[in-house]
Amino acid sequence: AWLCGHYAPRIFPGSSPGEDEAGRWARRLLETRTLVVLPAANAVGYHFARRGEGNVDPNRDFAFDTRPSECMRTIAARSIDTLFRQRMFALTVTFHGGDNLIAFPWGDTAHCPSYPADCSLRPQAGGLPAWVSADHSAMAALAMHAADFAGPQPGDMKPYRHGVLNDPKIIYPVGGGMEDWAYAASWSKSAVRCTPHGAPPAAPYADGTHRAAVLLVETSNVKTPPQNTLGRSEGVLPREGSDANAGLGHVTRNIRLALLAV
Repeated sequence: AWLCGHYAPRIFPGSSPGEDEAGRWARRLLETRTLVVLPAANAVGYHFARRGEGNVDPNRDFAFDTRPSECMRTIAARSIDTLFRQRMFALTVTFHGGDNLIAFPWGDTAHCPSYPADCSLRPQAGGLPAWVSADHSAMAALAMHAADFAGPQPGDMKPYRHGVLNDPKIIYPVGGGMEDWAYAASWSKSAVRCTPHGAPPAAPYADGTHRAAVLLVETSNVKTPPQNTLGRSEGVLPREGSDANAGLGHVTRNIRLALLAV
């Protein structure tokens, strides 16, 4: 909505006095990228105010590091699967609630078979922790800059902590997670061909899909933050000086984060 609002003068001449610097930036972002937005991927769970779709958690329903019979059972996972089969995403950002962090692959149990000890101590080639992916440096830089650009969390004013999903200081490993699936399902041995509800095995993923850099964002320690902590429109773009955090809130800082990702 923020991008479209600043883009409106380009589409509807005369709809505002003129295009400012933010408008020119918004126009460049929209005209040089393809953006795909799923406002509520778990629509069923959102409607009923619960985590699962039926008795299945969509956050554990993806074709990676799980049993073939235990993935792609939900509408949420299958909808995202269809999108990823149709195109190659360069970057994926997934927003959640319940913590204050930005994390990235690896986050599966195959790279962390005994949490938390093996996540930190089991080396792979080169002596690095087993959870360090081939694109670790790039995703780590993205997470660091995203945390800096987004700004602090309202209330305690703490910035997002950031790091690998499997790092015990950040979060924890899961099987069937969307993040590792989006990053590596087309090339990793941990990918599986799902057989939900006894269906025939799904078609294998093409080599040109599922290679996205992925950021998981836990937007707030509180799942439903108070209205007065959500922020105001003037907090969307970072400022300098004493009013640097004017209008900043949970919504505005994550609009900032999304803009950086774009």
